[in-house]
Amino acid sequence: MFFSSILPRLILILCLISLVTLYSATSGFEPYAINQAIWIIVGFALMFGLSYVPPYTFYATAYPFYIFTVILLAAVTLFGQVGMGARRWLELPFLRFQPTDLFRIAIILALAKFFADKNHTYPVEDLNRPINVFIMLLLVGFPTILLIKQPDLASGLLVIGISISMAFLAGIYAWKFLIGGGVLLVSLPLIWHFLYEYQKKRILVFFNPGMDPRHAGYHVIQSKIAIGSGGLWGTGYLQGPQNHLNFLPEKHTDFIFTMFCEEWGFLAGTVVIILYGCIIAYNYHVGLNTKDRFEQILCLGIATSIFIYVFINIAMVAGIAPVVGIPLPFISYGRTALISLFFAQGIILSVDKHQKKKIARHRFI
Repeated sequence: MFFSSILPRLILILCLISLVTLYSATSGFEPYAINQAIWIIVGFALMFGLSYVPPYTFYATAYPFYIFTVILLAAVTLFGQVGMGARRWLELPFLRFQPTDLFRIAIILALAKFFADKNHTYPVEDLNRPINVFIMLLLVGFPTILLIKQPDLASGLLVIGISISMAFLAGIYAWKFLIGGGVLLVSLPLIWHFLYEYQKKRILVFFNPGMDPRHAGYHVIQSKIAIGSGGLWGTGYLQGPQNHLNFLPEKHTDFIFTMFCEEWGFLAGTVVIILYGCIIAYNYHVGLNTKDRFEQILCLGIATSIFIYVFINIAMVAGIAPVVGIPLPFISYGRTALISLFFAQGIILSVDKHQKKKIARHRFI
């Protein structure tokens, strides 16, 4: 049975928290919660269907899916809809979505296939050949440039972070990362020059939120106040003052964890973090227990991406990381991000299910 696995049950709990929190975040404006509920149902159906797909299918379609999402990113650059100062959305007659969320899955699939092919066919030394490192950089670099041009610096950095972690797990030598880090440090002044003014201000405000309390520093200041006012047990459901007096911006998306902690308290926030920890641990467990190299790197890449999303979002709302547009997985409002998360976890369930079938068949023989 689908729900005999602990993973769907953990995700269901987070989704229920999402619906309850969204209802409060919008002061009882139900369409937000209703729309989220509809996409949660679609997501569970997708995850259920993908759990029966053989993992080889993901291997065989990794590059075509990657190419498809890169074309979508290019289409955003040319024809995308502008919203909140960025060109990140594609508008179709029946749907408006962000290709960025699909690309985050595509790059994990593509890199997992690339690393698995090199590790399977050649020794790990061959994976570290300059030509293979160059191909890897090309796979990551070109679409990352498209993301930064939107501009979506946060998603670009996320893709780079996920790619670095997967490269390390696949066997790229550590000294190459040290050289890359050194080049990055030397390039920081040049990178700073090309940042938009609002991006520079976000970084400066991270070190001193009080320098612009009514504009760039407003989000993090109000977020800290809300988390602090929640205390240990919270102010009570539908009783958060920062939320219902509209001091807290983006409370249904990027800052939804802040609002949840305000009304439910530090202990409830800790429970949510533990739930994420269980999901990430399950993802890592599946990856480490499969003998197929592609499946292993794929699962570890998905697990690492969930960790990065959760860590950055919670660090951001707590004021220990710059404010970036990173939603909280399975809780923040949003269609494409939610579906991409269910897609990724469907892959995890597929690998887990077929691995267990292999073990059962081996025992039977």
